[in-house]
Amino acid sequence: DDLSITMHCDAPTSSPTSSPTSSPTSAPTEYKFCEDYEDPVLYSEDFDEGDDISSWTNGDTVELTMANGTTVGALLVDSSSPDPVSSTFDIPENTEVAEVEATVLDVDDTSASPGFQITIANVTILVENGNFSFPDGEVAGMEVVVSSDGSGPVTVSVLVDKTFFENTNVLEVEFESDSGSVGVDDLSITMHCDAPTSSPTSSP
Repeated sequence: DDLSITMHCDAPTSSPTSSPTSSPTSAPTEYKFCEDYEDPVLYSEDFDEGDDISSWTNGDTVELTMANGTTVGALLVDSSSPDPVSSTFDIPENTEVAEVEATVLDVDDTSASPGFQITIANVTILVENGNFSFPDGEVAGMEVVVSSDGSGPVTVSVLVDKTFFENTNVLEVEFESDSGSVGVDDLSITMHCDAPTSSPTSSP
């Protein structure tokens, strides 16, 4: 009886029923925009043994012994697998450039320079024996720098323009090995709310 629905253009000064003395803690705000983040590094992983890598398809971890005797954890990429090791990452809106960086090692001989492919947003970057075959440092609009001293680990840094992810705000990263196995270490994705004024650090 006497059911009514009343609208309030301003918030009422008091609620119909007093709230309990305590309430559940509010869930943290989920950031959506690049400028909302204090830390520009969206993702950083060194793949130590026991780390959660469930977000990676076909991924596993391996422990490698370096030439100086130290051990490092890495994401294992085996050429015997028919599918690449891959993962997807959410990129906040208003991100102008996403910078993807990783160190890649030869699993069988960490003092050798590995050969591998990294595919970002369906653009494949091929590195053979530590060498990058595009001397101008650009592949399909992505700026690429491959750093290697001719032996041992290879560091690859890729600047990915927003045109590759602005429609979906998702970036897919894949790794493949043409022969043998490689390990991926120190993978990071850094967002730039403004376009960087310079390209990644140049290779030696």
